[in-house]
Amino acid sequence: MDWLQDLLVAAGSSPWALVLVLAFCIVDAVFPAVPSESSVITLAVLATTTGSPNLWLVLAVAVSGAFVGDIVTFHLGRRVPLERLRFLRGQRAQSAIGAARTALQRRGTLLILSARFIPVGRVAVNLVAGATGFPRRRFVATALLAAVTWGLISISIGTGVGHFLHDYPLVGVAVGVCVGVVVGVAVDKLVALLARLLSRRQPSAARPGGQGVSGEVSSGKSTSAARPSGRD
Repeated sequence: MDWLQDLLVAAGSSPWALVLVLAFCIVDAVFPAVPSESSVITLAVLATTTGSPNLWLVLAVAVSGAFVGDIVTFHLGRRVPLERLRFLRGQRAQSAIGAARTALQRRGTLLILSARFIPVGRVAVNLVAGATGFPRRRFVATALLAAVTWGLISISIGTGVGHFLHDYPLVGVAVGVCVGVVVGVAVDKLVALLARLLSRRQPSAARPGGQGVSGEVSSGKSTSAARPSGRD
């Protein structure tokens, strides 16, 4: 196992490791299967246990990549009609788009912030935000805050594990990635719980026919998605 640990340490010390993490964080905004969080945690563990790469550079790369990726996805939603995306062509999907627009208008900042920690949810929220004309300046500010928060949490996981397993970089990386997965699942569950609580607080008369946002989605009624208004 020593050779594998040496290889991992050498790879983490290469400048290309930061370039790769930057690419992962950008692409992950559209294709959530890309392991952006795992790569950030890995470099944070290595930075803590071996001193390389520089931890502040890892944070800067993670935040920059996450922010750019979210902005790209937002503008993709503004430019590409959602009906051209196969998984959004159904009537229920169109109804969900209308409900998402309402949720973004009421709790846009909270929704975008929380979605940053949920891979598939992040893609959906950012696409719908762009497609439904969510204000660009507000999205940019919220996406930046979300990227900084996400980067700090990912770095904290890596450094925390790295301090406990300082003499075992390889084990530290494995444990750090596992902790990151657990944190992601926990955030997902917490967001789902908060969404249910907020939905229950919405008055039944808030929507025509006595339906709230969640009721509109489940009813399957078609809601046309507004195109970007072009406002900032």
